[in-house]
Amino acid sequence: MNREIFDSINGKLTPERELIQQTMQKIKNTAPSAQRTRTHHPALVAVAVLVCLSVTVSASANFSPSVYNLMQDVSPAVAQFFSPVRKSCEDNGIRMEVISAYIHEGTAEVYISMQDLTEDRIDESIDLFDSYDIRSHFDIAGHCERIGYDANRKTATFLITVTQHENGKEVDLRGQKIYFSVQSFLSRKNEQNNVPIAFDLANAESATEIRKLDNSGMEREIGVYYKGGSTLNMEDAETNVIVAPVNVLCTVNDTKVTAVAYYNGKLRVQVMTEHRLDKDAHEWIYLTDEDGETVQPYGTVDFLTYKDGVKIIGRDYIFDIPKAEIQNYKLYGDFITSEMLTKGNWKVSFRLENQ
Repeated sequence: MNREIFDSINGKLTPERELIQQTMQKIKNTAPSAQRTRTHHPALVAVAVLVCLSVTVSASANFSPSVYNLMQDVSPAVAQFFSPVRKSCEDNGIRMEVISAYIHEGTAEVYISMQDLTEDRIDESIDLFDSYDIRSHFDIAGHCERIGYDANRKTATFLITVTQHENGKEVDLRGQKIYFSVQSFLSRKNEQNNVPIAFDLANAESATEIRKLDNSGMEREIGVYYKGGSTLNMEDAETNVIVAPVNVLCTVNDTKVTAVAYYNGKLRVQVMTEHRLDKDAHEWIYLTDEDGETVQPYGTVDFLTYKDGVKIIGRDYIFDIPKAEIQNYKLYGDFITSEMLTKGNWKVSFRLENQ
């Protein structure tokens, strides 16, 4: 069914609110990238002087085929409620465009695309990481998620969801102005899973040196995780990490496995990452038993340190396995990093209006 026939049949149809809510939830549940939620208080945002374009279009104007097909895949009944916006901004050879918006009471759903006009810096693994910002003159909460990628057009599509609440109730967003900006994005993701770490755990000795994190200087604790959220029986382990020897056991992507030792009766596996903050380099270390079953860490301690002026994020993985049994386990890890960081200054403002 082509666009004209679709419009003539569905132009006067109004789906029930429940159907719309279920469909928008479907978008969130099927998104291939994690959501990052932002909460903002009223702030007047100064829009940078860029090559920003504003195009006035009618509600019946055509969307690009890839975006329109994506909206149709979600649901034709909801797709017809998205109004074209068509505001864009170009910087560093990349165009960011606000394609369309749909407002239902205190929630706004906005499609945004990013297209590489000159190179091949955008791919299916693009991640805005923590570089995007959603602001307005009123209290809002918002998140952005990647929902599609068109290789032929070198274009990635994102769905921004914005909500406003007052006294615990949703507030109508129609007529409100939104400022969306991106400072950088990551791409060319390199993911290696189930990587064996060549260390015989039977050789794990007691830690010969422990470093206490005093949290007052250049080196400090930045996060502690306990399995099940419990902090019981951990004593003061969250303030101590093992000291890695000179040798490196394993290097994958941007992560080095630097030490394996016992401390407080628990196995510690320490990793160091130089590019966790700028390349989203991260890992997850785990064990497998004799039956091949995965054993997750009991907890982790993240800490910040510096080496030759370079910021390094360290992490001690803690496994509650007695030393007498550790020979029955093997060490594995999943390692992820992004090979390309692209910087720019993309800013677009638009008013939320249903046409």
